Amino acid sequence: MPSYRRIQVHTYSTDFTKAPEIVVEPELPTAGPGNVVVENRFLGINATDVNITSGGYGRTTLPVKCGLEAAGVVVDVGQSVSHIKVGDNVAYSSAGATGQFAVQLAKLAGNHVIGACSSDEKVEYLKSLGVDRAINYKKEDLNAVLTKEYPSGIDLAFEGVGGDMFKAVLDNIAIFGRIIVFGNCSHYHGDAGDEPQYGYQQNRKMQLRSASLRGFQRRHHPKDEPEHLQRLVKLVQKRKTEGRHRPHRVPRI
Repeated sequence: MPSYRRIQVHTYSTDFTKAPEIVVEPELPTAGPGNVVVENRFLGINATDVNITSGGYGRTTLPVKCGLEAAGVVVDVGQSVSHIKVGDNVAYSSAGATGQFAVQLAKLAGNHVIGACSSDEKVEYLKSLGVDRAINYKKEDLNAVLTKEYPSGIDLAFEGVGGDMFKAVLDNIAIFGRIIVFGNCSHYHGDAGDEPQYGYQQNRKMQLRSASLRGFQRRHHPKDEPEHLQRLVKLVQKRKTEGRHRPHRVPRI
């Protein structure tokens, strides 16, 4: 029976090359109902992997599985899967799609949605998802746009960048507004632009607006995840989110 290799973290280290190890498993996994098995041909390393292996997301008992991005070929298909077949090329990622789903779910709930991005191409993509105001922060001053166009402030912000982006959100949060922090990617390369004593300014602005700030870490909600994941999957299957968010076939890798 063919074996397969997987990557796991065996020690925490700020040097990513020292943290993972390759483990050979004697048997290939089989696809359960509603699932597929993908033979990975290419793997990616992103900031989340680095944070996990360095202990930046907290530490747990080792070893733990590692790897969030890959591209490969479907080798097994479970029951009830009709839109994917053995031999299909697939690419998947747990990074970068968060905001795309967030804006679609916000629109489904009937909200006016603002989206910030770094290129004109992404502006057009956000518009195609239903975003009401897409802002290319490379060309427009995000803080100035929010202040001018939304004088009453933002009621809910979904923020995963930090640094200057977080400041712009905080400066424009509405009274009783809420900020959900799910990441801090501007700090990954030390370019957050934070000013000294910014913690005091942050707390003061939250106080003056009676606003609330809440962090989110997926691993803290293991009991809630199955229910909400099922709801999200059903939304995608029914195409109530943007239709192209079903698995996308590519001619080759």
